[in-house]
Amino acid sequence: MMYAELIDMDDFMLVMTRLGITTDERRDFEYVTSRIEQWLNEASEKDSREFWQTIDDIEEDGILLPDVENIILWSRKLPMAS
Repeated sequence: MMYAELIDMDDFMLVMTRLGITTDERRDFEYVTSRIEQWLNEASEKDSREFWQTIDDIEEDGILLPDVENIILWSRKLPMAS
């Protein structure tokens, strides 16, 4: 039997925190996306590549709950998306 990992906002933010993106415990779409965009605008090329690889890995590794899926879809529309 195969089990898929459900990725909720807490899981997603744990990964984002490891990258250096913090949200002061807030989990709403507007705040999280603004923090990600701010971080990406200030990130080094290496950190930016690591972010996009992490996003790819999250998409491949589990079933995304709607709030996480919406953030990932939003990120794919950014000008700096790879």
